[in-house]
Amino acid sequence: MRFLLFFLVFWLVPSQALELQAMGTYRRLNNDVYLAAIYSDLSDSRQWLTAEQPLSLEIRVLAERISPRRFYRLWNEGLAINLSEAEMNARVEDVSRFTNLLKDDLLEGDRLLISNESGPCRVLINDIEVLVISDGSFVRLLLAAWIGKFPQSPGFREDLLRMKPAARAQLEVSWEAKRVKPGRAEVIAGWQKRDGGHTAESQVVTAAPEVRAINVTGVAQKVASNVPKLSHPASQEPSRRVQEAVLAAPAAGEKQAENLSPALAERLNTEQEMLREREAQEKALMIARQQAEMQYYRALLRQANHQVQYPDQALRKRLEGTVRVSLQLNRDGELLLADTSESSALRLLDRAALRAAKKAAPYPPVPDLLQGESFEFDIPFRFVLAHN
Repeated sequence: MRFLLFFLVFWLVPSQALELQAMGTYRRLNNDVYLAAIYSDLSDSRQWLTAEQPLSLEIRVLAERISPRRFYRLWNEGLAINLSEAEMNARVEDVSRFTNLLKDDLLEGDRLLISNESGPCRVLINDIEVLVISDGSFVRLLLAAWIGKFPQSPGFREDLLRMKPAARAQLEVSWEAKRVKPGRAEVIAGWQKRDGGHTAESQVVTAAPEVRAINVTGVAQKVASNVPKLSHPASQEPSRRVQEAVLAAPAAGEKQAENLSPALAERLNTEQEMLREREAQEKALMIARQQAEMQYYRALLRQANHQVQYPDQALRKRLEGTVRVSLQLNRDGELLLADTSESSALRLLDRAALRAAKKAAPYPPVPDLLQGESFEFDIPFRFVLAHN
């Protein structure tokens, strides 16, 4: 029994044979959110996003907590701005499953590992496997949110690509000091029980309506959801007894039915169909929301960046930089608050970005598919001079 337990743990946790290539700290509003590490056999960072080689990304949480909504935003905005139209439509379900994988908050010390060392992309939290995506290239897609053209944070990207040895050595000490708190693995394992005791795997579905490629100089268009509303099953919820039977052995429904009375067997089959229909509807709704929010976010990018004016003084001095501005909107798209979430370290550029974000208001109304009364988005403004 002890040997079997060791084998299972060994199988679940990647070997970490890949070499540590980069580390960095993701911060927002001057607060540490998480430590990140990139593992690869390739030392050239230019190959990480293109080469078909094993790759692992690891996160150790520094913030007191990361809510499911915050996790969703951290990745959704980075992917929305870095993925092409074709990539987004091809991977919409994989993205939806990943960004919505949390069932509860991540806490300080929690460890998230995303790896394709064994072939498929496997996601583990505190060594508990929570998601499997058959296409291992999904890891590279996620890495684009860290080091792509529009990263989650320019400072974070700079750390990952060009951190000095002394700073990295100091960060490694902090990395080793962060430990998963007792009992957290059991909590994550409990998430699996809520889902019927199985790890979510990606499947092929029909993509939601296409998203136009980013054009930050274009005129913004209002984004409306073209996804048809989903009807709910007219019949009542499955009974507790039958639902538990379905979750306990969904693949063995026919064998179970052989040992039941005809009436109960028919009811079991009906309940199974109801559960499958409800799961399909929930999946479709999740994907539709993901697509609607990405469409809306790209509309915000176009509208805000259309109002940017490069400061004359910055042009004369040939100053460049990236500023991220946090917008808080109500459902009607009215601006409630705008603040700098990451500075360029150049006051001229920071002020120009904040001025553009305010001038662009009001923004398009929030799509009906998105729930809530207020919404927060981070908008990047890149001030880059033409280099001949």
